[in-house]
Amino acid sequence: MFGQIRRAALWSIKGLADTALPLFEAADRGRNFPLPEVIDPEIALPQMSAQASVHEDYRATGLSLKGHPVSFLREGLRKDGVDRCGDLPYMRDGRRIQLTGLVLMRQRPGTANGTMFVTIEDETGTANLIVWKDVQEKYRRPLLASRLLACKGRLQKEGEVIHIVVLSLEDRTPLLQGSELLKARDFR
Repeated sequence: MFGQIRRAALWSIKGLADTALPLFEAADRGRNFPLPEVIDPEIALPQMSAQASVHEDYRATGLSLKGHPVSFLREGLRKDGVDRCGDLPYMRDGRRIQLTGLVLMRQRPGTANGTMFVTIEDETGTANLIVWKDVQEKYRRPLLASRLLACKGRLQKEGEVIHIVVLSLEDRTPLLQGSELLKARDFR
């Protein structure tokens, strides 16, 4: 299975049964391996698209070395005026912005008086969102259920510390193909 492309390796693994393995069965019967009846023919599987490959990586491990799911959406997001997380350090304090990213984590520490902190990620970096109680109540469903979260807010910078004070939220998860594969890490 080593040296195979992912799809072929997964196909090979799925072919393994919970029954006795042929090697041990052959040894028990005093026969040479491999047994003719357990040799599978080679199957030529179609190559996975780059997007499907990235989604499978995220499903399996929560990351990919081949790309980022948001990178496949960037052209449409750019047309909608959505900013990139990596550009936040170069923007002026107080500017209204729009961001869309995968939810990495949600936190509502007991010491924060009900404020929720959300970290999102796009292909250029991460952004830290501050969600006050009134915004949490108004946008509860997208805040808690989204895997791909869009926000509008105000950029808040103090030195190298950058936050987005959220004004509105939208669940953009349907934009992701296979979005049920992407899981947020919640620490509520």
